Amino acid sequence: MKLNRAVAKVLDRASSDISNLPTHITKVEVDINDATSLIEALQDIDIVVSLVGHEGVQRQHGFVRAIPKTNVKLFSQSDLAGRGLYAQGAAYASIFSTTPISQLENRAIALCELVPTEKDITVTLESKHGIGPQTSSRGLEKIKDEVEQWLESVSVFTVAWYCHKIWGAGQQSQMIGSNFWEVDDYQKATLEDLILGEKLEAYREMPDQVVEYSRHCFQHGRQSDFQPAAITESSLPILTAL
Repeated sequence: MKLNRAVAKVLDRASSDISNLPTHITKVEVDINDATSLIEALQDIDIVVSLVGHEGVQRQHGFVRAIPKTNVKLFSQSDLAGRGLYAQGAAYASIFSTTPISQLENRAIALCELVPTEKDITVTLESKHGIGPQTSSRGLEKIKDEVEQWLESVSVFTVAWYCHKIWGAGQQSQMIGSNFWEVDDYQKATLEDLILGEKLEAYREMPDQVVEYSRHCFQHGRQSDFQPAAITESSLPILTAL
């Protein structure tokens, strides 16, 4: 992608469906694990925006290894194929197509729409329903112990509780940094819009075993004594958001 002309090139895998891409877009089929061909395909690219899904996240390591041998100035990795991926992609496209490379290279750029606290959410829910939500809390040390026990049992729930730990300890916000980029003319959502205005939509259907696990944790307060039913790979993205 060359910003002075906002030219885009799509690097796709043999298994990718590119039938809906505009005909004027340059498309190059690459094997991400073939370092030589990937380096060659990246030679005239300034910015790489990865849009792989959950199952392809690890394949991004191919880009990490290849990019130092190219002239790529910025790599925007995929965010685990979350629901907002396309909105994020549109925001990045707006930023990258109008901003000089010199202002983008070697930076960690973040997008931020809404950062509510537990209190903010509680107050808004109480305003909507006339009564505050029932809550359940656990200390950081307890969560750390639970994560260790999940690791020992090689459980798929480990990631969910690790995410709880870094969110609760403030590590998540530190990872994002403070270099937030604003997109011109974009109207951000508010809690009032989402909760009072009922614009909050369901993310995806929750598997029965995930619902059962969440109910168990809320009622009993202990996670590691739960014996889950079989968890499919499609459930893993949901577990990280518990």
